[in-house]
Amino acid sequence: MLDRSTHTIVQQVEAMRDMVNAFSEYARAPAMNIARVDLSKLIREVAWLYRAPEGQPAVELKIEEGIEIEADAVRVRQLLHNLIRNAQEALEGQADAHIEIAAGHVPGTGNGMTEISVTDNGPGIITDLLPRLFEPYVTNKTKGTGLGLAIVRKLVEEHGGTVAAENVPPHGARLAVRLPVRARGAEAQAEGRSLWSDDEAETRATARSEA
Repeated sequence: MLDRSTHTIVQQVEAMRDMVNAFSEYARAPAMNIARVDLSKLIREVAWLYRAPEGQPAVELKIEEGIEIEADAVRVRQLLHNLIRNAQEALEGQADAHIEIAAGHVPGTGNGMTEISVTDNGPGIITDLLPRLFEPYVTNKTKGTGLGLAIVRKLVEEHGGTVAAENVPPHGARLAVRLPVRARGAEAQAEGRSLWSDDEAETRATARSEA
């Protein structure tokens, strides 16, 4: 009984710690540190941390080489971690779990925008949640704080980018982040949003700034 009680207490303390850390990450707004970032290299470095040990989803990379952007590398790393962890949670307990991380320049933007996507072959996103997926506390998972994707949206919007989610056939979900190659202010966010086509807008839930 003592062992079980101690284990329960430790689990709850860890859950509270994770929640406090998530609140802190969502609320804080440290100064941006914009610099030239080798995005291809950064993604590979982050993905390497998730190489598939036994019982974890297999991770496949489809990354265009030589992608460089002006961004805050720490923030980009954080949003990547959040996207990958979100995919892992969606795949928990699935035997054939698979995650694809892709990155490249967005066609039709003159190499002015890049896209990073994380796709899983899990059960997908409940349709009713799609329009609100990047809002705080909106989740259909039993674990986590419900802030992971809200933090992703915040980090992306700080860079003047956009983030969207969609279900993919036959099953699974894809989350895509678009970031400008050159650092831009908040006034450029509207331009970034316009890069989503009308057809895409009908099938994607795009997180947008209210500013």
